[in-house]
Amino acid sequence: TRRSSDLDFYAVAENLDTSKYSDFVSLTFYNPNYFGGFCMLLFPFAFYEYLNADTMKQRAGYFVLSAGMFFCELSAKSSAPFYLVLAELVILMVMHGRQGTRLIKKGAVWISMTVVLLLGLNLAGGGKLVNIGKSVLLNQSSANTNQNIFRLTDISLDGNQMTLYGEKESFTVVSNDQSIHFLDTGGERLEFEQDEEGRITFPDERYQAVSLLYQTGLLTFDLGYDGAVDFYLDEDVFYGIGQQGEKLTEVSLKHRFGTSFYPFFTGRGYVWCLSAALLPETFLCGKGPGNFAFYCTQNDYVGLLNTHGTHYLSMDKPHSLYLQMWIDIGGIAVLAYLALLLFLFLQYFRWKKAKQKNMEKDISGCADWLMVSIVAFIIYSVLNDSLVAVTFLAAIFFGNFIWYNRRKGMIELRGHHLLCTSLFQGSGYSEEFVKRMTEVVEKCIPNEEIRLITGMDHVCEKCPN
Repeated sequence: TRRSSDLDFYAVAENLDTSKYSDFVSLTFYNPNYFGGFCMLLFPFAFYEYLNADTMKQRAGYFVLSAGMFFCELSAKSSAPFYLVLAELVILMVMHGRQGTRLIKKGAVWISMTVVLLLGLNLAGGGKLVNIGKSVLLNQSSANTNQNIFRLTDISLDGNQMTLYGEKESFTVVSNDQSIHFLDTGGERLEFEQDEEGRITFPDERYQAVSLLYQTGLLTFDLGYDGAVDFYLDEDVFYGIGQQGEKLTEVSLKHRFGTSFYPFFTGRGYVWCLSAALLPETFLCGKGPGNFAFYCTQNDYVGLLNTHGTHYLSMDKPHSLYLQMWIDIGGIAVLAYLALLLFLFLQYFRWKKAKQKNMEKDISGCADWLMVSIVAFIIYSVLNDSLVAVTFLAAIFFGNFIWYNRRKGMIELRGHHLLCTSLFQGSGYSEEFVKRMTEVVEKCIPNEEIRLITGMDHVCEKCPN
């Protein structure tokens, strides 16, 4: 039963336009990009297990898991995670291709079966999956799909006069005693027509994309963008409209830079340029988590309309984990984070170069797919901010990667060999055995951690018996 206090919320919910997102897959992640990042982190595990499955039952299970993640990644319509999953696929096949043609064949079978599966799903969906694939591959934005737009470059609010500057022409509205008239680029009056609903249009072909509704105190423009462009008119003075309905005397940046980067990555370039202005003042100390919206420039009609199709949008995050860290907690924190990543990479490649024969197959493989996931997350973080559901999983992967790599260099001994290390006198079965035993004893002396096992250990490897 609906309570009377809930009626307004139901009315709003029923009128929400969700048509643009009806074919997105995001589950409970709020944003398809976050869901794409989640699948991107898990895909290397599923694909690695498929490549190394011992039984047909295991292989079938991991195929369903990995191919399902690939389908979800595609359906999330998030370009960056999708391209990263493709890179993960290739890198894992290259890393394990050295183990023989058997694994390469498994990879080829996976690709073939996944393609057949996707073609079947596309056929069942009436070709929708192909259209989604094109959108993802081309990184197409869903904003401003209209071809006829009076694209703004600046807006000037000057008392009773408001000027919209387009790429080729300007359009000026002048108010005198609540009566308005319109001027073209050269300052000449424009003729206009008005229909029964009060919508004003212009016969001049230069302004075919411009129309407006004028009601007492409000001008609503249709310039071809996804959303309307609204202004207050109060006592012959024009104002912009803020996110909370407040009057604005300025709705365009005085100093704008990087405009050619605005469209990059479906509009992320715009908020990156806004974020860049905050970097110098937050190098030592950030603004605090969750405070980005209070310090970032808001209500920039021109930038918002050209990148997102509406000016009713708040820039509440920088859409990059690194920018978010820098602005929230300081540039020094970002440098420390990058130093940690560099340390992990150096450790990983040092261990890989060592090619330790005692390294267990499962431990080595887990470290490899974890590294692939972590590298993908590092790249993904350039384009997306942090989210608990994604970043927390990445943090777990970081911890496991460090643990696995630590185990790679850990000495493995059978229980009774602990006694041998304390009684070793420098002689033994062979020269290689003595050398290995000496290495083990020297490492055990400084209290280095060891791992007790029941099978063959470091000492057994060099025993001639």
